[in-house]
Parts: sequence; C-alpha cells; structure tokens
Amino acid sequence: MLKRWLAFLAVLLLAGCAGQRTVPDFPQVESIWPLPVQLLVQVEQQQVEDYLLVIQEQHDGVRFSLFNPMGMPVARQVLQRGRWLAEGLLPPNQQAKQWFAAVLFALMVPEQAARLYPEAQISEQARALKAQWRVEYVSAEQFILYLDNQQKITVQHLQ
Repeated sequence: MLKRWLAFLAVLLLAGCAGQRTVPDFPQVESIWPLPVQLLVQVEQQQVEDYLLVIQEQHDGVRFSLFNPMGMPVARQVLQRGRWLAEGLLPPNQQAKQWFAAVLFALMVPEQAARLYPEAQISEQARALKAQWRVEYVSAEQFILYLDNQQKITVQHLQ
C-alpha cells in the first residue's frame, strides 16, 4: 500500500513538473502601464470566446485575473519576482497562463521588450518572438496575438 502511495505521489510530482516549463518566467518586470488595466479578450478557436482580463499591482507583483462573461473567475496568476505563482483556489490553467505571458509581451514598451527578449523582432506595428508569439497592433487600444498553437486572440483596452 505504501509503495502504491509513493508511486502515485511520484507520478503527480512528475506531471506537475512537466507542465511547469511551457510558459516562460520573466525577469523582474517593472510596472510599465498605469494599473489596473481592464482588457476585453476574444479568443478564436473553433468559436469565439470572450473574457475580461484585469491586470493589477499586488504587493511586489502583478496579478492577472481572467473572468468569463458571467463574471466568474477562470484563472488567476501573479507574476512575482519573475515567476508565475498560482493564486486562490482555482485549478491550474496552463492555457490562461500562456495568454497572460503573451499579453505581457504585447503590452511592454518596445525598449523593455527588446531588453527582456533580445531575440524578438520588434517594430511599431508588430513584434514577434520566434514562432511562439506574434503581435499586430491595430490601434493604440487594440492588438491581435497569434500564438504557436494556432490561437488568434484579439485584445482591446476597456475604459
């Protein structure tokens, strides 16, 4: 019985480690926009799904909270000292964490993005990080993210 329990714990530990590295950690990111920020996020896969993303300062980190149209939290992560940390009782949402990292990349001022991502291609109208993320700036209030998993995400600032 003890051997089965230990084997089960080992599998859980390995499964947790396997999912941890798909979203990059970041160096310390200084606040680059006035926070809080509210964004309408439209994810296109087989259908279009709308979400509200709220980004706000929290102690020595930045909190990313994703809500569905009914106001229910879908995912919550804190970027603290360059590391993503789960917050609250929500189950891990690796896909949402990937969205948060891509939105962060898109919202950075060009100088900071170039410093943190020396391999990124950055211009006024677009930026890209290898095949992982591509950003097209439609206007000062809207941009489109293309993720390597073929997702298209339109992000618009809410006032």
